[in-house]
Amino acid sequence: MVWLFNCLVPATIDKSNIKDLSPVVIAGQSQTLDCVVQGVPSPKIVWFRNGSRLTLDDNQHIRVTQGGRYLEITMATVNDTAVYQCRVANEAGRDDVAYALNVHGVYCFISCFTYLFCFTCTCICAAC
Repeated sequence: MVWLFNCLVPATIDKSNIKDLSPVVIAGQSQTLDCVVQGVPSPKIVWFRNGSRLTLDDNQHIRVTQGGRYLEITMATVNDTAVYQCRVANEAGRDDVAYALNVHGVYCFISCFTYLFCFTCTCICAAC
């Protein structure tokens, strides 16, 4: 007699390698968000932005790699500031992780001084 067992393992996200759930980047930099999953059968991975399913057709600088395990944002802009959520699920269960990504812009202020017919300008750049 042969017994066959169908072993199910709930979908889970490995959060042990996640260092920061609220990453901050400067505009123009890149950020990768992790969603490394485990489970049997293999979990389905879906990414959300501010609660709405992320559509990558419109965002050429945002892409999902390695079957959804990573969300890569290249050349981030202030408009990329959002809560990004990875949700995984299979027949045995589901899990999720949320990142509050904050992209700071770079602003330049020009201060000019006049000294005895001499005109001097200085550009001071800061991330805000």
